[in-house]
Amino acid sequence: VFREDQSEALYLNIKQELKNLNVVRATSPFDHRTLWIEVFSNQAAKHLTAEHLAEELNIDPAHTVAVGNDYNDIELLGWAKRSFAVKNAISELKERYEVVASADENGFADAMERLFQQI
Repeated sequence: VFREDQSEALYLNIKQELKNLNVVRATSPFDHRTLWIEVFSNQAAKHLTAEHLAEELNIDPAHTVAVGNDYNDIELLGWAKRSFAVKNAISELKERYEVVASADENGFADAMERLFQQI
């Protein structure tokens, strides 16, 4: 197990070495603190899938919403017009996006309720 600063350095090193691939940080769902590093094709990314679906379904990107909790949601949250971080998200997301209830406390439903209240 690495310290947080060591984990970040390791992630950045792997990302640089595998620059032709999509290298994504994630937090272990088992202990909620250990860094996981996921490696995918450059074409496998949440934001690319959302963008593709929006195009295929003729959805204006201005009408998109994302809810996230971890590093692997950063690009998706940046892509969507309106984004939320659940209460149990990593600090980086909670500092950048509106915080809703935790994932365990219906965070997605909380985000949707807030949206519908504004309509």
